[in-house]
Amino acid sequence: MGKVSTSWKPGQSGNLKGAPKREWTWAGVVQEAVEQLEEDGTPIKSSVVKALVREAKRGNILAIKELMNRMDGMPVQPNAEIPEEKLEDYLHIYRPEKNEK
Repeated sequence: MGKVSTSWKPGQSGNLKGAPKREWTWAGVVQEAVEQLEEDGTPIKSSVVKALVREAKRGNILAIKELMNRMDGMPVQPNAEIPEEKLEDYLHIYRPEKNEK
């Protein structure tokens, strides 16, 4: 069977311009909203963070989890791909007995 002719050269992507740009995104809408100022001149994002901290102090587990994820990053998932050279750094999460000496 012979070669099939295509309009693409080897290694060339089929969508050279990428996805069409949208006029807006949810991230953009949220960013714009939280940059607005309260009547006292405080940015709304500061009020949101203070409310989140207040809820965490009251024991709201979702607020606590959100704060921890924002400050320390999301926990490593067991199925996450970890580069071989970093593997030892993560093993203590799954094998704590190795750290107890």
